[in-house]
Amino acid sequence: MKWLKRIFLSLFFLISSFFITSGYGANVLEDVERDFKSLQALIIGIENGEYIIDKGRAQGVKPKDIFMVYKRTKKVVHPETKESLGFLREPIGKVEVTRVEENFSLARVLSKKEDFPIPTIVRRSAELKIYVLPETQGIEEPLIFALKNALPDSEIKVLKGVSFSQLEPSALTAERIDYVFVVGTDFLKVYNAYLEPVKAYGNYFAVVKRPEQKPETQRPGTPPITQIAQPFTFLQMQILGKMPGEVLQAEFADLDEDGQPELVYITQEELQIVKIKGGLLARYKPPKGKIIYVSTGPKGWIALNIYEPNLKMRSEVLKLTPQGLQPVIRDVNLFLQFVDFTGTGIKDTLVGQTFSLDTFFGKEVYILKREDNRIVYGPKLEVADNFRLLGSAMADLDGDGEREWITYLPDGRLAVFKRNLLQFSTPFSVAKHFYSFTLTQGKKGQEVLKGVFLPYPTPIVTTNPVDGRTVVLYLKTEFPLEKIAKDLKRIPLNQASFQVGLLGYQVSYFFRTVTDDMTGLPTGLGLWGNSLYLTVVTGEYPGKTETILSYRW
Repeated sequence: MKWLKRIFLSLFFLISSFFITSGYGANVLEDVERDFKSLQALIIGIENGEYIIDKGRAQGVKPKDIFMVYKRTKKVVHPETKESLGFLREPIGKVEVTRVEENFSLARVLSKKEDFPIPTIVRRSAELKIYVLPETQGIEEPLIFALKNALPDSEIKVLKGVSFSQLEPSALTAERIDYVFVVGTDFLKVYNAYLEPVKAYGNYFAVVKRPEQKPETQRPGTPPITQIAQPFTFLQMQILGKMPGEVLQAEFADLDEDGQPELVYITQEELQIVKIKGGLLARYKPPKGKIIYVSTGPKGWIALNIYEPNLKMRSEVLKLTPQGLQPVIRDVNLFLQFVDFTGTGIKDTLVGQTFSLDTFFGKEVYILKREDNRIVYGPKLEVADNFRLLGSAMADLDGDGEREWITYLPDGRLAVFKRNLLQFSTPFSVAKHFYSFTLTQGKKGQEVLKGVFLPYPTPIVTTNPVDGRTVVLYLKTEFPLEKIAKDLKRIPLNQASFQVGLLGYQVSYFFRTVTDDMTGLPTGLGLWGNSLYLTVVTGEYPGKTETILSYRW
């Protein structure tokens, strides 16, 4: 057996020396094996559409860890002793960790064949599908050796003749890829199927090469890299105007039916409608309460969400007339939003959600209709427990004839629900805001926070002009100071940056950005023809802010 031991020692030194000469530390392989080590746990509950796993930071769980979910099937009994040996297990889905606490973690669904029983077994790094992308031929061999040892039940494939810039999240998710390992001469970087960074080894600041030249021809046997049709390229930008102060939330709609969009926006005091490249069309200040959101409907109708803090909603339905904005229905204790419920391309259905003194947004959602100056309740809609109507849209993205809810989760991630079932969510928060409305209970100085609402802009449902598929445009905002903003006297909004993102469906849900980075915090998004309209707040809040109205084409 000495000769066998010498072979393994030689092989170990060969691998170690390879990584040392390639710029890696000698412990890189050990780090990889540790980070992707198998770990068995249990799903013990569900909270706001995410599953609770009974392992956390103390047990080595990290954000973006992937767990395979199993259900018990056939009981295995020893034929002679009749002793129960356990149960066979069948994989029924995968979850990805989004938040880690000391002794538990939360995970979102990546895939699901059927509802997960609770409790049920999950196992980290089980049955993974991994792509390895070497920048230089042959450099990946020690990594392949280490991965196959650490993950014996996983499928590992080397992509040769494919550059990182050719990869598309839609293709990776369609092929059920869990991780992409990019191997360079002095770095190793791990990405998930959405091409979001998960882990880095070696030179942490190495840049993955994104060649300017045309992609290399794929070699035989290389999986096809699906290219998503690029429907929008907003390369040019023009500023249309600036105003002092901050627009909290805005929409763009042709309320006066003259064939041109108007800017409809709210400030802390009132609702205003402005002709783009024109003057003020109308303004409205409610007699009581704070305006927290505006939603535009057809033919000049507007749903104005008005909140009397810690008491109730006093929402109104307004109509734009030649004489200005006229309140038709007042004092509605509901959140109100116009959506395209029937798929006509027009937001012509008014939907209402109940108000709750315990959670802000209640559990019941209804289709509404107007009879004279009162609201009549229609069918009740089935929605998720944590559903928030304001800022939500409806679209049939997957083309099955049933419209999904496109909405924001409480942590700012964009999500797709089919009735009350989560179909997809972005792996990170895309929505940020500098202003919030709160629900509290208790005496002054002893208040308990019950709920928070941030007026995120409603995503835009439109059609891909290339293939006719329905897609959604949304705002993806980065705001590094968000967590410490409440401790600052003034919040520097110029530290925020954003892009316009596109959410669609081709075999599976995918998302990507369609603009470059822009500065400031966006509060409004609209699409008119081939032009993209934006309201962006810059400066320091409170006191020294400016709102910029611009469009891109």
